[in-house]
Amino acid sequence: MNNFKNRLYPEWLIPFCERHGYSGLGFVSASVEKLESLDAKGFFAAIEDGLVVHEKGIFRAPCSSATERIFWEGEKKTVPRKITLWIEPIITMAGLSRLHREHGWPMSQLGMQSKTWAFDLVAYSKEQEQELVACEVKKSWREIEKLVSLMELYKATPESEISEFKGVARNAFKKIIGLRLSKASIFWALGPGGRSIIFKVKYGPNDEVMLVPTDEKALTYPHT
Repeated sequence: MNNFKNRLYPEWLIPFCERHGYSGLGFVSASVEKLESLDAKGFFAAIEDGLVVHEKGIFRAPCSSATERIFWEGEKKTVPRKITLWIEPIITMAGLSRLHREHGWPMSQLGMQSKTWAFDLVAYSKEQEQELVACEVKKSWREIEKLVSLMELYKATPESEISEFKGVARNAFKKIIGLRLSKASIFWALGPGGRSIIFKVKYGPNDEVMLVPTDEKALTYPHT
C-alpha cells in the first residue's frame, strides 16, 4: 500500500486533475484506506502487463471502447472540489490481471465495460464477438451478496417490467437482461480483496437465467 500511495499523486492524481482543471488539494487522502492491498497489487500488475493503458488519469483495456477512471469528483460548489479514490475500477483492473495471470486469458480477449454497459469486466471469444465471462464488480461483500440475491429473485422477470425497478434492484435486473443478451456462460461477481462468487449460467424457457454456483476452475482459459 505504501507503494500505491507513493505513486498515486505523481502518476495518476496530478495528471487527472490537470486533465479536468481540478486542484489536487481537494483529494481526500483517507479514501485510499478503503483500498485493500491485494487489489492494489492486481492494479499494478494490470499496468505492468499492458492490460490497461494509462493516459492522464484515464485507463483503457484492449477490448474496450470505454475508459475507466480511478477518481470520483464531488459537488462543483465545493472549493477545492472534493476528489476521492474510486475503488470499483481498481478492483476491475485487478480482475483483468487475475484472469490474465492466474487463468491464462490472452490480453486481446479482455475488456472493461461490456458492449451493453451491463458488466464491468468481460472475457471474450477469440473473435471478440461473444462474451464468455461477464463480471460485475462491487466495492463491498455486502453489495455482492445483495446483487446475487436480487438476480436470483428476478431471474425470470420479463424485461418489459424494468420501469418498475429503481436503485440497486434496477442495477441487478440489468445484469439479468445483460446475460440474456450476451448468453455468457459464466457470471463472476467480484468484490474487494479478491473475494468473489462464480456461477455457470444456464438459460431456460421464457428467458429464465439460472445461476449455478461453481469454482474458480470455470474462469480458466481456454474457456469451455
